[in-house]
Formats: sequence, C-alpha cells, structure tokens
Amino acid sequence: VLILARFPRDTEQVDGWIWRQTDAAPVELASLALEPAGGAAAEPPQWQISLASRSGAVYRLTTERAIHRDAPLEGHGLAGRMLRSLVGSPVTHTYRALLESADANGEPVRLPGIAEVTLVGE
Repeated sequence: VLILARFPRDTEQVDGWIWRQTDAAPVELASLALEPAGGAAAEPPQWQISLASRSGAVYRLTTERAIHRDAPLEGHGLAGRMLRSLVGSPVTHTYRALLESADANGEPVRLPGIAEVTLVGE
C-alpha cells in the first residue's frame, strides 16, 4: 500500500491518494485526520492517522518507532535562518508504522511498513 497525503496551505481539505497493490490506479482520499498519540510531550511526536478513500475503504495508520529525523535547515546557520523565513522550517520524521484496515470479507488486515510525516513550522 502506498499513501500520499498533504494539507495544502490555508485549507483543511486533504489532497492525496491511496494505492493498494490490487488496484489498477490510485484512489483519491476523501478524508484524513492526523492526531498526536503518545502524549503531547512525546519527542519525536507519535501519530495516529485515520484515512478514508473515495471508494469507501477506511484505514488507520499508527506510527510506532522513530527511525530517522531530517531537519535540513537546522545545520546551515545564517543561510538556514534566512531560508526559514521563505519556506518555513520543515522537519521530516520517519517511523516504523502499522496500517490497519479490513479485507473484502471484513476480516482485519494489519500491514507493517514505513511512514514519513513532514511538518513545516512557520
């Protein structure tokens, strides 16, 4: 399963799709909710993500263990601070994750994988 989702600037509407191995093409997302998990003080932040596709399939993705953090502007001193005013301060966390859903018969499906969450600070 491959999922791409983003919240365009200045909107609550999700933009993205989900592509299951059995599908001929990606299916547009109808909704996505990104909620902190593991407490507000968790560092790196943990996430519980609920998704629904336009085809009606519902998924829950939970980040489990952080494996990488990338903050490209942090190590560039003055140049990084100048760029931050233009592009924000992106930080990407990569996690081991678990995607849960149901198959065509309604049986639970649990797929381990990798998730990346990028947050852009203002």
